[in-house]
Amino acid sequence: MDEGFFHIELKSPSEYDYINGRVKILETYLFSKEAIQRLVSLSFDELVNELLNSHYKEHMQGSKFIDVIKGISTFNNKTLLEMEKFVSPGFINSFFRSKEFFLKLKRLAIEGGAFDIADNEIKSLIKTTSNKDHTGIFSTAYKKLTENRDDILKVNLIIDIYYIQFLLLSALETKSDFIKGYYDIYASLNTELILRRFLNLIKQNIVDEIFFNNAIVMMKKIFPDSDFFKKIFAVKNFEDFEEFLRSEEMHYGVNEMFGSQPDIFVRKKLEDYLDNGKFITVGIEPVFIYISKLCFESELLKKILHAKNINFESQEILKVIGYNYE
Repeated sequence: MDEGFFHIELKSPSEYDYINGRVKILETYLFSKEAIQRLVSLSFDELVNELLNSHYKEHMQGSKFIDVIKGISTFNNKTLLEMEKFVSPGFINSFFRSKEFFLKLKRLAIEGGAFDIADNEIKSLIKTTSNKDHTGIFSTAYKKLTENRDDILKVNLIIDIYYIQFLLLSALETKSDFIKGYYDIYASLNTELILRRFLNLIKQNIVDEIFFNNAIVMMKKIFPDSDFFKKIFAVKNFEDFEEFLRSEEMHYGVNEMFGSQPDIFVRKKLEDYLDNGKFITVGIEPVFIYISKLCFESELLKKILHAKNINFESQEILKVIGYNYE
């Protein structure tokens, strides 16, 4: 793989004018929160019919469950291919395709490095020790993964924190305060979630305090020296972390959703942040905002379709997607 696969090539603001005008129009085609709630109230067939008359219609090859799911994915993939013509491919790869590479990394490490033809790209990534475009992260992460492949908790921790680091460093490359702000929120909340989960595992006697403390040590070495991480890494033990969580709950206004549906809580915080960028019309940010919103929408639609396909009630679906708090 070319080391520039994740290289974010920036252009002058005016060079984004055409695509920014286009994505502002495309953004109006996305389903609003009210529209999503209405979709949940429909039967499966009615929901499919709505999607067959939406921006996904050209990519639906039929009205069966699998056809609709594939249609949504195809629309997303074609959108990414189209957008990378106007921004750099590295921009799209870094923020909207990199997760699949980290998941491949995890699989390969657990399986003992048994590569097949389809894994040539990731094989190339883990062989480079260059820090150009942060590709050296893959080599470092793979080494740690193989050293700990028999401990699934450590494997998951390594994947999570190196993926967060990769996104933070990629955001810095954009020189966009808005994108950096987005991933600061993503990183801080997801880091907090990781440690919350470990805290719960301690209380269930699944892991000991040493595991938790080692996780803190690893994070200190990897994450940037931001104010948030300084606060996290000031804790000495898991009791201190519990006190930190109480103060953070006051700061973020955390409600019951954070305890019962933390991933949805994070998604909603990120969606709210994206909404703050609705008046941005220049630079690379409008493309980032549109694709991010599209990814959230497709994730929601797939969850609704899956739930409808197994006959969940509307109120149950609203809870699954976090709209019972709206």
